[in-house]
Amino acid sequence: MNRNHNTQTATPPTNWPLIVCHFAALPVELVLHRVRTHGKRSVSPRIGGAMLLMFLFMAFHQGENVAPLQWLMFATMILGVIAYIDAYRRWKQGEEIHTRYSGRPYLMWLFPSANEITIKVIEPFLVLVLAGFIHHFNHALGSFLILGAVGTGVKAGLQRRGLLNGAMNMRDAMIDQKVTLNTVRNLHGR
Repeated sequence: MNRNHNTQTATPPTNWPLIVCHFAALPVELVLHRVRTHGKRSVSPRIGGAMLLMFLFMAFHQGENVAPLQWLMFATMILGVIAYIDAYRRWKQGEEIHTRYSGRPYLMWLFPSANEITIKVIEPFLVLVLAGFIHHFNHALGSFLILGAVGTGVKAGLQRRGLLNGAMNMRDAMIDQKVTLNTVRNLHGR
C-alpha cells in the first residue's frame, strides 16, 4: 500500500504573450466595435493592462511625439468606462449577453450580409495596414497599433477556433445521442 499521498497538482504556466495580446486588443476593439455592446468582463480585467502597455510604449519612444498615443490612451479610458457601465447596467437588468463579448463591429453596417466572426477576422488586417501607414508619421502610435492588430488577430483567431470546436462538440454529442438511442431501442426490441 502506497502511503505517499503527494497529490500536488501542477499549475499551468502563465501564457504571457497571450495576455499581452488580449491587453493590446482592447483599445482596437473599443474603437472598432460599438461601445454599448461589450460584455461586462470584456473590458474591466483588461483596461489596466492596456494602459500599462501604452505607458511602456511611451517610455520606449522617449523624445518622440507620443501625444497621439496619449490621445488613444485617453479615448481607451473613456470608452472603457462607458462600455463597462453600460455592460453592468445591462447585466443588472438581466439582459442575456456573453460577459466576455468584445462588441459588435461597426463594419457590420457596411457589410450586413457578412458573418460577425468573419468581420472580426478581417479587422486585424485593416488595422495592420493603417498602423503601417501611421508608423511612418508617428512611431509610438504606429508601433502600438501594430501590436494591437496582432493582439486582435490572435484573439479573433482563438474565438473562431473556439466556436468551431464548440460546434464540432455539439455535433459529436448529437451523434453520440443517436447511437445511444439506437442501442436502447435494440435492447428493447423496437
